[in-house]
Amino acid sequence: MIHKLLSLFLLVFFLSSCEEDEYIEEEIPTGYVGEARLNPYLAATRFLNEGGWSARSERVWSDFGDETSTIVLPASFLTTKGVGMRALEWVEEGGLLIITMEGGEAEINDFKGSSFSSLFEEEIEMVGLDYLLEEVGVEIRATKYQAHSSQEVRGHLEADWNVADISLTQGEEDFDLEVEFQGEIGLETEFGDIWESESDASRMVTAPYGIGTVMVLSHARPFRNPYIDHADHPAFLEVLADWNDGGDFIFLYGSGTSFFELLWQHAWQAVISGLLLLFFWIWMRIPRFGPVKEDDYTLRKPYGDGLKAAATFLWRRNAISHYLNPIRAELQGNSTPDEVLEKLSSESGLSPGEVTHALYSEPTKDPISITRMVRQLQLLLKR
Repeated sequence: MIHKLLSLFLLVFFLSSCEEDEYIEEEIPTGYVGEARLNPYLAATRFLNEGGWSARSERVWSDFGDETSTIVLPASFLTTKGVGMRALEWVEEGGLLIITMEGGEAEINDFKGSSFSSLFEEEIEMVGLDYLLEEVGVEIRATKYQAHSSQEVRGHLEADWNVADISLTQGEEDFDLEVEFQGEIGLETEFGDIWESESDASRMVTAPYGIGTVMVLSHARPFRNPYIDHADHPAFLEVLADWNDGGDFIFLYGSGTSFFELLWQHAWQAVISGLLLLFFWIWMRIPRFGPVKEDDYTLRKPYGDGLKAAATFLWRRNAISHYLNPIRAELQGNSTPDEVLEKLSSESGLSPGEVTHALYSEPTKDPISITRMVRQLQLLLKR
């Protein structure tokens, strides 16, 4: 009975202590994943498609034709003069080319503080961009703008930004839009239009080229995923989509860098690992540890065996005189035959007939005669 009362008491105490706790949900943005992380213009593309325009994103410049009316690309895409010339050839046929000077690259993460590196801070040579801007008469210069910032949440809102009052005329309609930009790039044009009159240098200019138009923006912030719903960016995007009376709207979010530069940017760990593996493989193959091992397949024979083989060959060919002629020439020298016979006979103890046999007789294939001739020559050499 006591055990039952104790169990009931513990149950009541446990239930009375289980009060409902209050929780506060807090959302902390840490960045995009999947397609939104790879494509900074995904939200803008879907917004235009939902509005009835034909829009898509590409990583590389393709053979765009008349069906494409507008192309947005980062300035870093124009690394070579050939790319700049190719872009202007397309504009000349009636297209609208929108160049974002900063912040248009796909590798930028908008959720890590400042979302770009200033064009004035990095010494990057972009021959294609310089060529294109010179052709259309657009100049860039550093300009101070009134900066705004927000610390409400972590992420892209921490980046400083500034507001441009853009006045546009599209057909019979006038638009006064507030568009956010970042950085300190100001734009001036010699032949085109300036769309922000109240600033020393505009953040948006356009210049005609052929029957097309080149538009230069100081930053890609109005088109990027986190900022597409800021200020008047949706209306600004609609105006640009109607600039050329429809047609495909293309966002290029690749870059003009080489394959190896892209590989180093996105997979430098794999590159370093591969180079280390290659280094150790070469290190194991090239060095020689210890002395050179003797070749087991090399057969070494005494010098006399070689002479014997050569003599056998000459004997078969009846050419023994090739062995005897050098010795005979050495013994004769520059003396006359009579002087040689007299001298060698007196010094060696051989008769003149034996000396004559050794020096002048023609060798035959008679072993006894050859043996006697060789002995006589040995005596003459050792005299």
